[in-house]
Amino acid sequence: MQFPTSLSSFLVFSAYVFLLSSLAVGSVQVVQTITVDKSGNGNFTTIQNAINSVPHGNSQWIKIAVNKGVYIEQVTIQKEKQFIWLEGEDSSSTVVQWNAHAEPPVAETATAAFIVSADNFIARQITFQNSYDYRSKQAIAVAAVVQGDKCSFYNCKFLGYQDTLCDFQGRHFFSQCWIEGGVDFIFGKAASVYEGCTLNSILIDEGPSWFTAHAKVNVSAPGGFVFKNCNLTGSGNMYLGRAWNRYSTVLFYKSFMSGLVVPLGWDSWQHDVSHITYAETNCIGPGSNTSQRVPWEKHLSGQGWDAFVGPEFNDQDGWIEQHAP
Repeated sequence: MQFPTSLSSFLVFSAYVFLLSSLAVGSVQVVQTITVDKSGNGNFTTIQNAINSVPHGNSQWIKIAVNKGVYIEQVTIQKEKQFIWLEGEDSSSTVVQWNAHAEPPVAETATAAFIVSADNFIARQITFQNSYDYRSKQAIAVAAVVQGDKCSFYNCKFLGYQDTLCDFQGRHFFSQCWIEGGVDFIFGKAASVYEGCTLNSILIDEGPSWFTAHAKVNVSAPGGFVFKNCNLTGSGNMYLGRAWNRYSTVLFYKSFMSGLVVPLGWDSWQHDVSHITYAETNCIGPGSNTSQRVPWEKHLSGQGWDAFVGPEFNDQDGWIEQHAP
């Protein structure tokens, strides 16, 4: 590239470079950084107070940098507080933790350590944990609820036992995340892609139990869980998924399945199987043997798979790359 030799040319050149940087794919333009530190060496000592400082109707990216520590608080991002980027020092040392559990008719979301209802949200290098002692009595204990649109999580951990991650609604992207539980530990009706994630079962008995419970309610509703290049590990005997609603949609693509996956693979939960979309392709590992799978598992064509692993599934407007931190 040739550099300008005059002031006017330099100003034009600078504006051009600024425009390119602003439009750069995968480059989030942060206008403000807020620091959270438990010891007081930041702008706030709690994550919730930092979030509360973001104005309603915010339209520019604000980064909340969370220094290491275990933050025992129930964190909520209201729908009016868009464009928040929440980042910890690393997922092992930066933890949002809450201890709560519920039994019906109490809403499971009320137990969550973290709830995001806003669109346009990023989390990176942070753990969301419900620390309820599930060994004393099994109960619903949610670590995180995601119910905004265009929410992405990078190198995060979600720790719980029953109903760990409520992937409730909206378009979501999870990259290199660790999701741990024992019963329905990814559930909801969202349209989400999980790429390079680990689903780790800590089932305390032989089971069987379920990795996922997807709840798509009708054929025209957007929704589905798509797992790409993921790892299924841990203890017990696990179904890949159970149909929480009659149009439940879950797919595994090029993933590793350890021997804990039961041979049948899927559980209809007494729904009409003709409406359920459960499929897997190009998976490896002892649990990937499909010779004894349920006869109603879908066998998609190449074009059928493209509809789920391509951008048309939940990235039609390219938001995933635009939101990459």
